[in-house]
Amino acid sequence: MHGCNRLRKNNWATNRQDQVFTWPEGNARLAKHLSKFVEGKNLSQHLVYDVNWNAQNVEVLVFDNQSQISKKITAEKVIFATPQFVNQHIFKGREWRNFHYSPWLLATLTLRNQFGGGDELAWDNVIFGAEGLGYINDQHQNLNQITGEKVITYYRSFSTADSKMARKRLYYMKDEALKKLVLDDLRLAHPEIEAHIIEIQFHKLGHGMISPVPDFIFGSEIQLAKEPIDDKIFFAHTDLSGISIFEEAFHQGIRAAKQMTGR
Repeated sequence: MHGCNRLRKNNWATNRQDQVFTWPEGNARLAKHLSKFVEGKNLSQHLVYDVNWNAQNVEVLVFDNQSQISKKITAEKVIFATPQFVNQHIFKGREWRNFHYSPWLLATLTLRNQFGGGDELAWDNVIFGAEGLGYINDQHQNLNQITGEKVITYYRSFSTADSKMARKRLYYMKDEALKKLVLDDLRLAHPEIEAHIIEIQFHKLGHGMISPVPDFIFGSEIQLAKEPIDDKIFFAHTDLSGISIFEEAFHQGIRAAKQMTGR
């Protein structure tokens, strides 16, 4: 899930250009803020593995990883804010054909301070002619006057017609192959980048985000996926918008809550 907040042409912007406002922890800042409203009411380290329901209530079976026991949670109604590739393993008949999720590779590079020369790195950097999506400056808007190493994160989506094969290919790629893939892209903009590398960490995301195909966002299947089950089980996730950004996650949560409460 991704998001970006932009502040536009206010009086404080003396150069009269668009400004970008971000948090160092990204969307985690928003998640942390929202978590305050469920403090003491949420259960972490719990895995849902089955759901049963009748006209009166819903029974959710969960495994408590801390106590290593299974529990049963009973509620009148339930919202599942989970992606469809998870729901299909919990509910029968929810194996949607057009919900495709591209695998992603993230590479976080720690670089010597001399990287980029004397110019300040932009927050979001898209490289012309590259295979990947570019990189972000993880220290954007750092207010420290003296900075040590620089940290950037490179993104690449393996969006193909066969996401399953792309996922398997990424899974089996070794670090050396991943390093070559990342540096081949970054060298297009920074030919001397290898001389500045201190460390590279790779992060593989098997289901990075929903990849909408033609006729998906306004198609019939996505509408069916939003429909509740017996007015007891409701669904909310960014993939029900077809675009994985925070704003859509927020919208889908509100939609499902209104649907459940009848508002």
